[in-house]
Amino acid sequence: DDVLVEDQTTIYCGWDDAALYVAADCRDPQRRPIVAQLRDRDSAVFMEDAVDLFLQPAPGPYPYYQLVSNAAGTVYDSRIDARQATKTDTHFNPHWTVATTRAPGRWTLEARIPFTELGRPAPKEGERWRVNFCRDWKGPVASTSWSGTPRYHDVARFGPLAFRRRAPSVRVESLGDPAPGPLDCNAS
Repeated sequence: DDVLVEDQTTIYCGWDDAALYVAADCRDPQRRPIVAQLRDRDSAVFMEDAVDLFLQPAPGPYPYYQLVSNAAGTVYDSRIDARQATKTDTHFNPHWTVATTRAPGRWTLEARIPFTELGRPAPKEGERWRVNFCRDWKGPVASTSWSGTPRYHDVARFGPLAFRRRAPSVRVESLGDPAPGPLDCNAS
């Protein structure tokens, strides 16, 4: 549904010549217990309180990458390519860095993803990737998606991420109390 959820997540992105940086502020106004018990790489951390990063650097639907971290900093990473015999390659284990913190009513994630780990040079000025940022939580089981796709792997619905050195930005501090119904927003 195209509605705001109570548990808002804010995503921040940045980049330099070496890496993409992503931060997530995962709020929980009800202060439910955070579920992040899995500790093994490539375990099903997306079934706990987690943030999923979907990155599609090259044009076309494949390959794309799913990088996930739970609130404990345990990661799952895979390379997805339907043209290959093994569609989801969980042996893809890039060297990316994740740090998480927990506080009452929220948890945060910071990630550094070197471009070389995705087999690419640094993006050129103005280059665009297709991406999706998603959040999972366990209690109760729920999920949200930045690009508004009900299925995280719906590549056609990934949104654009533009690499610009100097880009205008807008920061919305609050939209007030969440309410059911559609949200319309215009920016210029």
